[in-house]
Amino acid sequence: MAIAFVQGSNSTNSATVSLTGVASGNLLVFTSAVVGTVNPTVVSVVDTQLNTYTHIPAADGSGVAHSETEIWYAKNVTGGSVTVTVVFSQVIAGGDIFLSEFSGAHLTSPLESGANVTSPSVGHASGPTLTPLVSTDMLISVIVPLSGSGSGAFVNAPWTKTATPGSDDPCGYLIPASTSAQTMQTPTAGNQNYCSSGAIFIAAATGPTPAVQSGAFLTY
Repeated sequence: MAIAFVQGSNSTNSATVSLTGVASGNLLVFTSAVVGTVNPTVVSVVDTQLNTYTHIPAADGSGVAHSETEIWYAKNVTGGSVTVTVVFSQVIAGGDIFLSEFSGAHLTSPLESGANVTSPSVGHASGPTLTPLVSTDMLISVIVPLSGSGSGAFVNAPWTKTATPGSDDPCGYLIPASTSAQTMQTPTAGNQNYCSSGAIFIAAATGPTPAVQSGAFLTY
């Protein structure tokens, strides 16, 4: 089974984001791309279906101008109408939060890895380089391009946006066709400060194989 994008939404300058018709058993990925007077970290993520969200510390990106990107996820969720509420360490001054639903992810151990880009990173605003172990993995990335390039609604192919943000902070995903390294970029080139987060998730068919004890065998 491969992972597939189901739906996504975003909120600008807000602490809540919602999806309707979420299927039970799917994967929800929450991403934040915000700025504040000091780097606004995420304190907690909860939703109306009482799903448990796990923080990916390796994906935390911090930038100049007090920007911050983070990724959290909830596995094997209880579906229905889902509203996520996030608590930040301080009142945010701007940015977007995103909620994305994916089918086909591993039910118990969906996370493969996380990565980040932390300012002062100057160049074409990009996500971290992500290298999947198998071509059925799902890659997701979120960027704060600090120069306000106006490119927030778009990401360069082969990546696809998860939702259209109200600011310049894009979030996108990719189901790669190979195991080569991948990097999400905004379409507006040019040097600017930025920070970003990225993560790789495992499809159900490529998750960990149960260990077989000596002298034992498995039947399917």
